[in-house]
Amino acid sequence: MRAMVPFLIAGMVVSAHASAQEVDWQRLDETFARKPAVSGDVRRYGFPRTDLSVTLDGVIIRPALALGGWVAFKPAHGGAMVMGDLVLLESEINPVMIKLIEGGVISTKIAKTVFEEMYKTGKDAETVVKEQGLVQVSDTGAIEQIIDDVIKANPGQHAEYRSGKDKLFGFFVGQVMKASKGKANPDMVNQLLKKKLSE
Repeated sequence: MRAMVPFLIAGMVVSAHASAQEVDWQRLDETFARKPAVSGDVRRYGFPRTDLSVTLDGVIIRPALALGGWVAFKPAHGGAMVMGDLVLLESEINPVMIKLIEGGVISTKIAKTVFEEMYKTGKDAETVVKEQGLVQVSDTGAIEQIIDDVIKANPGQHAEYRSGKDKLFGFFVGQVMKASKGKANPDMVNQLLKKKLSE
């Protein structure tokens, strides 16, 4: 059997602001290309591995029993807690991570750091995320506060930007990402920064 890599996701926050109702559940459905089982406020996506054959001590184990991966989302703190266990082949990790990044669940920077640490230390993703505080910041209020602080700390550049030096936008993006230690959701930073710089 080809090597398998278990991938555990927990404690990551999905983009949202004030309440769980703002989480884009349809976007998650599209990202995972399936509908979840819903129980109360928990949405669980199943990923059965019927394509694999597993033998343990000469006994064939049904893949659906042994390799049933899942991811569940529960509204929490104005976003959603993600927990689960996915069984992936080494060749599947990159495509899955791309889907999670494109779906806004984690950022490219966070994914890169998580995988580097998993490789170096042998720790699972959950442990790396918790130990290094790598949860993507998608809280509008938190990002707006960082943006306000950056604009306040750079009044000269802000005045130049408002006078037509659009290239300074990249400077402000860089300053916001630096202030957030790379954790701010890049799409939200761009959107909110354009608005704030024009005020």
